[in-house]
Amino acid sequence: DGPEELTGTSDTTEDAEKMEELAKAQIAEMIEATFVRACMQLAAGYVDVLKLFIVAAKAGYEAGIPVPSLIEEVERCPVQSAGRDLMDEEKALRDAWINVVYMVLGEDNHGTDDAKTTEVSIDSDVKKRFGLLVKDVVAGKRSEERTSPSFEEVRREATSKYPGLLGEEADAMEVAVVSQSLRVADLTLTVVDEERECHEGGGS
Repeated sequence: DGPEELTGTSDTTEDAEKMEELAKAQIAEMIEATFVRACMQLAAGYVDVLKLFIVAAKAGYEAGIPVPSLIEEVERCPVQSAGRDLMDEEKALRDAWINVVYMVLGEDNHGTDDAKTTEVSIDSDVKKRFGLLVKDVVAGKRSEERTSPSFEEVRREATSKYPGLLGEEADAMEVAVVSQSLRVADLTLTVVDEERECHEGGGS
């Protein structure tokens, strides 16, 4: 009986690992499929696809997938939704968004089976650049006013309150990255709240 039981346990472990790998691949595919479309929609003032991107990154956080591992899986996706390789700037923006989602969820004490793994895995440069801003976004959205800082406020106070976020000589690309990442942070909490309301209301 002993060897059979051990074999059964081993098979169960292998099956669980396969399911984890499958889940990680599916999350990565959703991130890959939504990123470019989210950028295009965001430029036009729409956020529907960006919210799907956030849902996928949030699933990675909840599954305890470290950020570098998730990004690596995204890089391995066989399909290229853009129809081409992403430029380095696009990859950097995508990766920053993933890190920002993880940071917001950690700051908001969002439930995860392995919070230490996910939060420790956040890119140190992104954390240094956006950490204070993320704290203010979460604090603002969780206050009675339920409002996070506007981009105008952030830009005005960038040098004094958010050092390293935007330099005085910031170009249009840097400004866009900060503006969009602020939107990602704010929307991450919206996604969390909408999901909670759906569950509490008996939705699926």
